Amino acid sequence: METGRWADELKTQRKMIINKKNTPHYTWGNNCGAWVLLQSEYAIIKEEIMPPSAEESLHYHTKMEQLFYILEGQANFFIDKEVHIVNQQEAIKAAPNQHHKICNHSNEPIRFLVISFPGKLDDRIEVNDK
Repeated sequence: METGRWADELKTQRKMIINKKNTPHYTWGNNCGAWVLLQSEYAIIKEEIMPPSAEESLHYHTKMEQLFYILEGQANFFIDKEVHIVNQQEAIKAAPNQHHKICNHSNEPIRFLVISFPGKLDDRIEVNDK
């Protein structure tokens, strides 16, 4: 069962080609954008874009795993206090309970897919990383 603010919009996706023009969009952080390509109880798939010098807050999920696949650019990931540089056409996974965040330390935007499974919307816990 789908819940959340996009449930009605996502129901219309069942019989059409999904693209950035017809899928829910929202902004987060410092001018980052996200398009919800699929949302179900099994998975959430988003395409996101992050401008230069942007980063998300450190957080973790208790049940959800996430796979980040870089479509364009180079991302820096902090996962359990280790830094990982992920290039275009590479992916990295954050397992449940791993503290993580994505950062763009480059001068170009990065575009990436986030595949979260299962599709649990209320499974994000912020971490004070100061």
